[in-house]
Amino acid sequence: MPIEIDCKNFSGHLSSINGTQTLRCSKAKVLLAALTCGYDGFFKEFGQNWFKRLLHIGGSVLPYITVKPGSILALDSYYLATDRSESTQGIYYIGQGLTKMFAQEFLAAPVVLHASRCSWKAATGNALKVPHVELKRQEADLFAFGQGAVHVLEAKGRAVKNGSGILSTSAFNNALNEALVQVSAINLVNGVTPASRCACVWTLCTSGIRGDIVDPAGDGVNAIVEENEILRGNYALFFDADDTSFRTDVLRGYSMLPVELKDEPETYIGILTEILSQLRGGRASIQSAISLGRSAATRAAPDPRVEFMDDGTVLCVQHGSKLSGNVEVPFQQEFVQQRISNQASDGVPRSAHDVDNHGEAASEPERIKIYLSNQ
Repeated sequence: MPIEIDCKNFSGHLSSINGTQTLRCSKAKVLLAALTCGYDGFFKEFGQNWFKRLLHIGGSVLPYITVKPGSILALDSYYLATDRSESTQGIYYIGQGLTKMFAQEFLAAPVVLHASRCSWKAATGNALKVPHVELKRQEADLFAFGQGAVHVLEAKGRAVKNGSGILSTSAFNNALNEALVQVSAINLVNGVTPASRCACVWTLCTSGIRGDIVDPAGDGVNAIVEENEILRGNYALFFDADDTSFRTDVLRGYSMLPVELKDEPETYIGILTEILSQLRGGRASIQSAISLGRSAATRAAPDPRVEFMDDGTVLCVQHGSKLSGNVEVPFQQEFVQQRISNQASDGVPRSAHDVDNHGEAASEPERIKIYLSNQ
């Protein structure tokens, strides 16, 4: 499900992405990216409420995106029946998810951190500040990390109701200019000049989705964030989820959490178990996580039920689902009912959570079922 994006002003080794490009996309991948990228936002930690956070974001995203004939990813017509105050949050999360997907595919930077985990220092002087919403911070929201590079990104999602697929000139310019100001405000990240500053405007319409991305110069504050905070931000969901909630029998080599959304039964979000083990053991690095995630995604057999990200996260649906474009295909059997060894080749436990010695997964949390039954 390709999305057309128009890229401008990228320089150096990234100049090749200037012009019209195609972002590979699917409804499931938007959901996965939004769940991982959006989970840690708004300067909060959710702890034992991790499952409510999953339902919150999933319930905000899924009603507003659909797959149209011809495999066109588009804004669902349900949006037209909602008030702007209701739909704004969903468009926000979709925009963040699309931005993370862009960072992965075109910038080779799949580890994305929300700026709330950073401290800010003026480009001149020594004053430090921690960003707070009430201070009306004007810096970009997202930092994407790859192997040896960092990128600054701001996502602006805007919806078009008239079916044209084109924002009005004033609406587009307002969104783009606001994003340009925010990414330009970042001078350095951890003392390094960002490889790019991406002002992203995503236009969502019932006729389709498109993106416009511009890379301006930067001059302003310096962002400071430790590597452990970068990893904590990107994988916050998996740090917060209690150990007994993970299952290892859904997708081989992955630790999965159930996300029983109303219209998407047997949906799971997960992380490569080896990465989770390293994270929990304090042995992970950005480089190792990306290397492991990319390697696992490359080796995996293609399946319309499974969407992988290069940071080692995954979303899968075991049966026919709207997430995969309404295609009724049996879930690949090699992914189901498999038990993985508790020991990796290097002797490190593959599972960072408590499974029994036979590799049997713990049952899914009953409170999720109760919470959903009340919705």
